[in-house]
Amino acid sequence: MRTSTGLGALDKGKLAKAMPPSALLFAIGLMVCTRYTLWADNAN
Repeated sequence: MRTSTGLGALDKGKLAKAMPPSALLFAIGLMVCTRYTLWADNAN
């Protein structure tokens, strides 16, 4: 369990370094939109 989370964090770190800031912002925006949509669907 500890190993998998460590590897996941490492992969995310590599991904963040490989991606340009605009792509990172886009990914974050997409994630927020998805979560908001799911939350809105659950509220209704």
